[in-house]
Amino acid sequence: SIYDSPHSWGTMLFDDYYDWIISSLNYIRKKKLRIAIKPHPNSIKKQPDIRNLFIDLRRQYNDLIWLDENMSNKKIFQNIKFGVSATGTVLFELAWHNIVPISCGQSPYSYFNFTLNAKTKKQYYKLLSTGHRIKGKKTKKNKLALFYFYQNFSNFDDLELGIRNREFKKIDFKNSSCLNKFN
Repeated sequence: SIYDSPHSWGTMLFDDYYDWIISSLNYIRKKKLRIAIKPHPNSIKKQPDIRNLFIDLRRQYNDLIWLDENMSNKKIFQNIKFGVSATGTVLFELAWHNIVPISCGQSPYSYFNFTLNAKTKKQYYKLLSTGHRIKGKKTKKNKLALFYFYQNFSNFDDLELGIRNREFKKIDFKNSSCLNKFN
C-alpha cells in the first residue's frame, strides 16, 4: 500500500510512498523542474484508491508533466537521461538501458550498486535537480542479469548468500532468454 511503511529493504528517506510522492511533487513544482511523472500502471489498474489518489494529484499538480500510465517504458526510455523511483523495479530497467536510476532508499538494487541511492533528503532533491547532468554509467549486463536472476528465480536468502560469497561471478548469462525483453 502507498501508506504502509516501505522499509522492508532497509532505510527509506520518507515515512511512506505517499510522503515520498507529495514531497517529490512539491519539490518539482517549487524548482520548476521538467520531470515527467508516470504513476505505476499496476497500482492504477488494480487499486481503485490509488487510481483516485492520482486523479486528485493530477488535478492538484496540473502544472506538472504527467504521462499516461499505459505509455511503455521503452518509449519513455528513448527520451530521458534519468529516472526516479522510491524502490521500484523500473530502477533495474533504467540501468539496463544505461539511464541513470535514482532512488530514495535502500532496495534490492542497492546491494548491486547500479542505482544512485540518496542517503539524505537533501541529496535526493539535489539528484532530482541535477539528474539530467549526471553521466550514466554503463553497468555490466552480466551484473544486471545476475541481479535479475536472483530477484525473479531465486529467493532473497539466496540473493544475500550470493552477494556475501560472490558465488554469482561464476554464472554466465550471455544467452539468457528471460532478459531478451529488455533489449
